[in-house]
Amino acid sequence: MAFLLYGSKDSTTWTRIREFPLGQLLATHVRGLLETDAEKYGLVQKPPFSWEADKEELLRLEGQRKRSRYAPPQDPQGRLFGPVSYQEWALVIDLKPDWDGVVSLYRLKTIWGYSERACTAICVRLEPLFVDLEVEDSIRFKNEFQLPPGKEPVGPVHEFLYLNHLEGVRGAWTWGQVRNVNGALLWPKALAYFIERILLREGVTVDYKHIFASKGVPSGLLAKRKPRRSSRAR
Repeated sequence: MAFLLYGSKDSTTWTRIREFPLGQLLATHVRGLLETDAEKYGLVQKPPFSWEADKEELLRLEGQRKRSRYAPPQDPQGRLFGPVSYQEWALVIDLKPDWDGVVSLYRLKTIWGYSERACTAICVRLEPLFVDLEVEDSIRFKNEFQLPPGKEPVGPVHEFLYLNHLEGVRGAWTWGQVRNVNGALLWPKALAYFIERILLREGVTVDYKHIFASKGVPSGLLAKRKPRRSSRAR
């Protein structure tokens, strides 16, 4: 699995810019949320806690991490990525980067995270762009591809992964041992949080009795819960 930054000048032709370190960006995002909570609310958050990161926030952090010669139109002076403008940016997951002649690209929309002391499970919300598309030259195709105008989005689809941070959430974050692809073991509260976020995004009422067996409903989840803000750790 590879994480790629793309830019487009016409919303149709997308050009690969570079890879981006998703794990590093998520670690920076979570630390920022904790610092904001401490400064604004006097809260010292300790695991476990849940959080959300959208595409715009991850793009902002990527722009701070490494400038390039491209910039979105809302940043005409190039403060974020540089002086040359693209109309749109996208964070794309290449699900099968080493497969010859097959392209599987998914546009990242939102990430939900559930952080415990030593690891964080994440749920990645994706828009499929190309699913096992057979091409003659997959490298050339992924360097620049076109989406048909007016193409209806398919999905969304969701992927569950995890990152380790053995020294705590303020320490280094690393992916699991199976390269960049790893399956997350979802314990009841983490699973409930991800299901809740997915269903609320779709406008569906959450009923935990349909998710867990009656004896397996985690404590506190049957109480009425309001949607949470995505701007802070929780």
